[in-house]
Amino acid sequence: TNDESRSTFRWMANGTTAVQGAVGELLLLNFDNTVNGAAGEKPTVSNGVEFAPGAWESALNLATNGRLAYRSDRNLSLAEGTVELWTSLRHDASDPAYTSHWHVLFIYYASNGDWVGIAEDEEWGYLYAGGVVSGAWQSAWGPGGSMYGWRTGEWHCLTYTYSATGNFMRFYVDGQLSADTCEVRFQRKRGRY
Repeated sequence: TNDESRSTFRWMANGTTAVQGAVGELLLLNFDNTVNGAAGEKPTVSNGVEFAPGAWESALNLATNGRLAYRSDRNLSLAEGTVELWTSLRHDASDPAYTSHWHVLFIYYASNGDWVGIAEDEEWGYLYAGGVVSGAWQSAWGPGGSMYGWRTGEWHCLTYTYSATGNFMRFYVDGQLSADTCEVRFQRKRGRY
């Protein structure tokens, strides 16, 4: 069977299954000593790729200035979906490396200049999801995404879920909702976005 169709979900309401079924995964990257997707998708760019011990088997470990990119068509729904990844810090969160610049974990650039991504804000140390859509900044950003206290070698799950029809974007850290569809005023004031 195809790895991309093996995952299932179950939504519970008051201890009773409300909805369940197969997850419609478009791009599944396990990074088990390969950058190829579970259905054979190959990257369009692969620079500075290394592998290291992961949460289960191996994990992607991009070198400084490394880059890994895939085609978005058939791999990313822009209307609604979920991007989930597991991450582990190279240094404890208190290290100055995390206050020197913005760290991008995932980013998608559209041909019209819009973009969306998951990143770490160097000023606050928060992980968040956000981007620019039709020239306007949109985000799911908040203190629940703080890396404060994280240590090297610990693994954390980051999940960004979004829906154009539902008009929301939500960001979860280790299964806990950390931010839900917010506009962050200080980011505009700083002028970065």
